[in-house]
Parts: sequence; structure tokens; C-alpha cells
Amino acid sequence: MTALLPKLLLLLPYLGVAVLTLVISDFLLRIRERSTSSAEFLAGNNAIGLRRGGFLLGTLIGFSGILVGESSGNLTADLIVTAEYAGLLIVMMQIALLVNDALVLPNVANSSAVKGGNSAVAATEVGSMVATGLIAHAAIGGANGGMLPVIAFFALGQLALVFMAWSFSLVHGKAALVKEVEAGNLSAGVIMGAKFWAFGLIIAMAAGGQFTGWAEDLTAFGITAAAGLLFLYIAGWLVDFLIVRWQTLEQMVSTKNVASALAYGGGQVGMAYAVSVLVF
Repeated sequence: MTALLPKLLLLLPYLGVAVLTLVISDFLLRIRERSTSSAEFLAGNNAIGLRRGGFLLGTLIGFSGILVGESSGNLTADLIVTAEYAGLLIVMMQIALLVNDALVLPNVANSSAVKGGNSAVAATEVGSMVATGLIAHAAIGGANGGMLPVIAFFALGQLALVFMAWSFSLVHGKAALVKEVEAGNLSAGVIMGAKFWAFGLIIAMAAGGQFTGWAEDLTAFGITAAAGLLFLYIAGWLVDFLIVRWQTLEQMVSTKNVASALAYGGGQVGMAYAVSVLVF
């Protein structure tokens, strides 16, 4: 017990950086929402709470990647590096919000929709923000190549997430998932959010590990992203066929059945996690 005390004391400065990262991230999100008060929370706007919780969770997941790296043996130097990557993470999470707004749900202003109580948009963003945090965690944790590979694999991760959303919408065209999310169909939002979360788990494995060189790492990323996309379709079919047997994905969306969507989404994320652990 006594031996643990010095280690716990050493954690305090890093905890301080983590808290500061959360405070700054939360402040910037409030600016995007044009809301610096707690009025929406007190009014019981679940969409605001869902989005905020997912965003902060994704931010902390990303921040934990900073702590994975080896110590230099100098506390001051380590804290400076931690602060630098924390600043980069804050910027990346804000960019991810912009990507969501412009490319994933292009026909609705996400912040306005969430302020208006659209929980479907919020649920989609939860999945996307957690996926972004997972990718950032993996990229920063393997940042022996410096910040440039982190930025590159973050950007590639965002492109992969957008491509996943587009391809998924095309494959399940009858469900009109994006339109349903924009219209406030929570079951569609849960399914989209779960897809993002599951794909993020796989893409994170592609973005992680020690940087060995651009050609090798980019090739591995592309192969993993393609395999991950294929896995999502197979996993979705298996979950639909074996677990959520009473409804197809299209029926979940058309009947706005959130209960079925939650079961479907949980199965997808669970299978993605299992595969990421087993394969990588």
C-alpha cells in the first residue's frame, strides 16, 4: 500500500491535464451548440446529454492513448508532451464534429437538431465520437513517429468512417438510415451509432501500433479498413439472423423499434470488440 502512494501522486499532474482537456473540449462544444448555460439539461433535453456524454467519453478514450507511451524519465518533459498531444486531441475531436455535420448527416445542422431534441442525431454522434476517440487513442499510443503519423491516421480514420456511413446507406437503401436519423428516428440513430462504434474498434487497430514506415503502415490500414467493412456486413447479418430474429434492420427502422435497435447495436459492437482482441 505504501509503495502505491508515490505512483498515485505521480498520476495527479496527468489527471490535471485530463481534466483541463475535458473542460476545454466541453467549452468548445458549448460554443458550437451556442449554449453556455445548463438550461437544456435542466429542461430534460436527453439529446443534449447523450451527445455531451458521448463526446466527453470519446475525448477521454483518446486522451488515455497519450498515457500509453513510455516515460522519458523526466516528469516536466513528459507533461509537456502530454499537453501537446492533448491539444492535438482537442482539435481532432472538433474536426470530427465538423465531419459528422458536413459529410455524415449533411442535410441537418447537428447542433441545432440536438438542441431541438433530436436524439437520433445525438446517438449517431455518440458512436462517431467514441470511434474517433478509439482511433485517436490508437494513433497517439503508437506515436513513435511523431505527430505527423497521428494526424495522418486520424484523417484516414475519419475518411474510413464517412465511407462506412455512405456504403452502409447504399446497401440498406430501403431503410434510408441517414434520412431517418435526420428526421429524428431514434432506432436509426442507435443503429448508425453502433455501426460507427464497431467500425471504430477495428479501424483503431489499423491506426495503432508502432510506426514502421508510411508504405507498410498505409497498406496495413487499407487492408484492415476493407476487411473491417466486410466484417460489419457479415456481423450485421449474423446478429440479425441469430439474435434479433424477430425483425430485419429495415423493419427496426420503419417501426421505430428502439429496443430491437439496441439489441442489434450491442451485438455489433460486442462482435467487433471480440474480433479486435482476437485478431490484433
